[in-house]
Amino acid sequence: MNQLVMPIFYDVDPADVSHHTGSYAEALQEHNKCFDQRIIDEWKNALREVGELKGWVLKNIDGGNEEALVKLVVATISNELEKDSLIVSDDLLGIQSHVEKLRNLLNIKPDDVKIVGVWGLGGIGKTTIAKVIYNEISHHFEVCSFLKNVRDTSLIDLQNQLLSEILKGVRFNITNKDTGI
Repeated sequence: MNQLVMPIFYDVDPADVSHHTGSYAEALQEHNKCFDQRIIDEWKNALREVGELKGWVLKNIDGGNEEALVKLVVATISNELEKDSLIVSDDLLGIQSHVEKLRNLLNIKPDDVKIVGVWGLGGIGKTTIAKVIYNEISHHFEVCSFLKNVRDTSLIDLQNQLLSEILKGVRFNITNKDTGI
């Protein structure tokens, strides 16, 4: 559903969540008295999935420092929210098959680094398709950049823009394309 889950294990061990031990075992035992086994099994599966997600474990952050945890969560969420979607019309006709082909070519996997170039005749919808794909996949990456109109922009300007965006606003003054590489 294109949602990002960021679990916070506050005074609980992720292993207790995924293996249903500790207070989770006790709670599930109590719920067994009131709920159908099918529902309990669904809950167990959900807890297993959540316990296996990468998240923040309070006891592992600066010795259980709540303030450090809050700062880390706020910084991470702020970083995610800064990934603005690119503006694309809702009334696009005939591009979905092209978007699907490009999506399949990308074959996104966790921890991938991707650089994608799209080329072709002017006016055929390259930028629009690239924007749609960017909006769909950018949340999978820690940092991302969308460089458009590269033909009309100098390599040095593109290098400065790319480095600035992927290094979170650090400004560069590259004056030589070899330095930028």
